[in-house]
Amino acid sequence: MTEFLSICTDVDALVVWYQSLGLWGMAVSAFMMILCALTVLPAEAIAIANGMVYGPIWGAVLNWVSALIGANLAFGLARWKGQAIVSAIIGHKGLQALDSFSGERGMGILLMARLIPLVPFFALNYAGGLSGLKWSQFNVATAVGIAPLVVALSVMGDRALHLHWSVWLATVVLLMGLLFLLKWFVVSSGKSATVSA
Repeated sequence: MTEFLSICTDVDALVVWYQSLGLWGMAVSAFMMILCALTVLPAEAIAIANGMVYGPIWGAVLNWVSALIGANLAFGLARWKGQAIVSAIIGHKGLQALDSFSGERGMGILLMARLIPLVPFFALNYAGGLSGLKWSQFNVATAVGIAPLVVALSVMGDRALHLHWSVWLATVVLLMGLLFLLKWFVVSSGKSATVSA
């Protein structure tokens, strides 16, 4: 298991492995991305390796589709069995509080959380299944929310060795700006909820 975990975070080892498998490398990569969406395993190295091996377009498609499949499996699993388990742990009131994370507001919160990934991907997948979000809302927020990071990681994999330092600096500045926007959104949402209460 330790060897598998080390491979999941080693871009160079993943590249060599995928290339040695030929077309089967895509299937292995998809399986690994799905596994990451269901567990705490990090997916960033896998996504970058996909960009390096399959290019920015096919790498992004592979990353995006695999992540969506995994997210839907986690959502479905949480929806199918999770509510009974969570209700036993946090009680009926706790489950009701989680259930209030639904509708358009919940979809917007999930979209923001996907766009600025501070909460682990797998945790949002299960939380979505436990909440009152409709499956379609979960899918729209997830598909749109993960797209920028998927594309960025795939392009990074394809171009990592060829990017100028200014591109890396611009990326850091952009991420800092997105974090500022998230903070502003959370503070604004809290103030409007207090005013309306």
